Amino acid sequence: MFRISVVDIFCGHLRSHITQKVSRRTLRWKSASPMNYGLFINGETRSAENNDIIDIISPATNTAFATLANASSHDVNDAVQSAHACFHDIQGSWRQTTAQQRSKMLHAMADEIANSTSSWAELESNDCGKPITESEADMSFCVDILRFYANIAQKAMAPRELDTGDPEYKAQIVPEPLGVIGCITPWNYPLMQSVNKVAPALAAGCTLVLKPSPLASLTSVKLAELAHSVGVPAGAFNLVTGGPPLADAGGSETLATHPLLDKLSFTGSGTTGKYLLHASADNLRPTSLELGGKGAIVVFDDVDMDAAIDWVMVGIFLCAGQVSNLHNMHGSLILDSAIELCSFCHCSTWSLSIRYLRLR
Repeated sequence: MFRISVVDIFCGHLRSHITQKVSRRTLRWKSASPMNYGLFINGETRSAENNDIIDIISPATNTAFATLANASSHDVNDAVQSAHACFHDIQGSWRQTTAQQRSKMLHAMADEIANSTSSWAELESNDCGKPITESEADMSFCVDILRFYANIAQKAMAPRELDTGDPEYKAQIVPEPLGVIGCITPWNYPLMQSVNKVAPALAAGCTLVLKPSPLASLTSVKLAELAHSVGVPAGAFNLVTGGPPLADAGGSETLATHPLLDKLSFTGSGTTGKYLLHASADNLRPTSLELGGKGAIVVFDDVDMDAAIDWVMVGIFLCAGQVSNLHNMHGSLILDSAIELCSFCHCSTWSLSIRYLRLR
């Protein structure tokens, strides 16, 4: 059962194995010179205005192993202008490519990640501190997401006939790309969150500006470079980095309020989501928000208690609880079962959780 895996991790049976793997790989990063990760705008990697950078600290060693460009308002404006020009350029517009062409590029991106899973996962773990086994699983999900949108692109963008009820009248729904998409992603699933926004945007023929969290941006930088290498034209996929909580919010505010954005997609906190929704309202701009939350699992008398507790454990402890699907169960029966489960280990996290359940 999954419970055993979770208990093993929190009891330390797997922790030493995971730590050893991450530490060994981190040593290779320490032995090399720090890598410099720049912005990716109009098909080129470039430094931020005034060469402003942020040190990237490895959670495994607490030492800097890379630097990240900190985009200014001017840099972000350049990225949006690049995406806008690429979308509206009649001669070489990204939206003029066929769904089949875009599908082929997305498959090529998936192939590259699938063939280099170890290096992508290693970079992810060094950047955000996730156990290497979780990062490797995330890379597999990224491949699946890219292939999913590559496979449905042609069908989703194909015209559909409407039955008007009158043979003299014909009607069609003709899907068209929306335009320039602003994508802002969090740090708990860095590459997977980026791919979740980038893949459908590119499949539809939209251009985009991606801003990942400065706490975990490095695989997203590689994703932008990868897209260009498989044929996505300059300006279709732009990437800006930096901003809060590691630097000032100038570039982030420019992206949130830019009048040339046709849609904004954000995953993160409710507080930031409210701000972005207000910013979009001024431009009557459609906005998609996936915000953090915490909800209850509803348990009935005929529940499989082992399975219910397993899912609560996943919701609470996955990514150290830093996920948007955190949940609880309530009731004396649940509490008794949780206390019994706690007897299998001596983890302080479990003890705190049981005390929390009692307080609830």
